[in-house]
Amino acid sequence: TKALKKSMWLLPLNVELWPYIKEAQLSRNEESLMKK
Repeated sequence: TKALKKSMWLLPLNVELWPYIKEAQLSRNEESLMKK
């Protein structure tokens, strides 16, 4: 299906960006913890 092809194409991109996404989420969590 078209959706499957799309996810297959996005998979390498996600793997490449995952460290950055993880880092951004961690820093955001730290910020919210500091605010409390």
